[in-house]
Amino acid sequence: MRPWTALIAFFIAVGVDASSFSVARGDIFRVDLEASALNYTGSCPIDIVFTATIDGDPGTIFSYQFSGKGFGTSQKLYGFVPDSRTQWFNDDIKVDSAHAGTFERVVEVSDYGPASHHSSSPLRTLKSQVVDVDVTCVAPGGTAAPSPASAGTPTAPPAVTSSAVSSTGSPEPALFGVSVGEDPATVLARFHLHPPGWAKSSPPKGMQETSEVREFPVDGTTDMIIIFDSSIEIVLIRSTPGVASTATDPFGVRIGETSEQLEALRGRPDLESSTACSDNCAVVDQVDVLNGLFKPVSVDKTFIYGSTTSVRWEYAVKGDAIVSIRAVDCRVPGICSKAPPSAGAHPSQPQRG
Repeated sequence: MRPWTALIAFFIAVGVDASSFSVARGDIFRVDLEASALNYTGSCPIDIVFTATIDGDPGTIFSYQFSGKGFGTSQKLYGFVPDSRTQWFNDDIKVDSAHAGTFERVVEVSDYGPASHHSSSPLRTLKSQVVDVDVTCVAPGGTAAPSPASAGTPTAPPAVTSSAVSSTGSPEPALFGVSVGEDPATVLARFHLHPPGWAKSSPPKGMQETSEVREFPVDGTTDMIIIFDSSIEIVLIRSTPGVASTATDPFGVRIGETSEQLEALRGRPDLESSTACSDNCAVVDQVDVLNGLFKPVSVDKTFIYGSTTSVRWEYAVKGDAIVSIRAVDCRVPGICSKAPPSAGAHPSQPQRG
């Protein structure tokens, strides 16, 4: 059984070898790029939107990056191919009078598959055609600016949905579209984040590598933390430091609500923990997980719904306000039980992005 230090590793020198994940190796068939306007004359600044269309095998994880003469190279991001076999991504270029003229844009897409996964099969990389755009800025009072000619309105990418299924065959409830039990590579790709293994580090001698953790914003008011090994083990949301979040869980509970409002929606908790907790009620707070955040959140008590053998929901409360909501997969051995710290354990910071 994995020790409770699998959770202590939440903010200990953590990391997992990406080769431990069963990520399906797919393929990218086609990459096209279109611009919202190829020739524009009018008032500036103007946004020129480049839309990349990517076709491939469903489930394929890939990286993509925009570049070209006239404007810089974009950050490398990640995505995945949905069941429809087509995915879209935009690159928004704001052109002002100082940067008007002719420029070009191209997108490069590479499927994701570490060499340790597929040593006999090289990664597939495709580039789109180069798209040239010409922008002429007209001074105020000049000819009225026409609306940029559309190159076709792209269909919005598929909504972020959960693919985790419980032992009863029904989908697990999700926080911002993420459920425990899901494939980490697919979840990270949905948020355009680095694939598993990016945060890998070399732990001190005698310390076992366990789970990997990522912390990232999911909207302007809410941060998410996920802990994963071969599956998503914990999903946690909390208010962005200094901002009041209105995030809601699948049961209608909002961050910032009181314990009375929580019980009105979910009934009495199965367990209420404080700083003193028995070995059978270990929660995230008991391993100082929140102290590892970039902006730690102190907790007075935690209301727990569920058992140590199921998916458990924990509501951390400070004063009488909920400060974080998390789903914990207690079906994973060691996640919801304590064990003595492993040799060489030392605090570290989570990886962002």
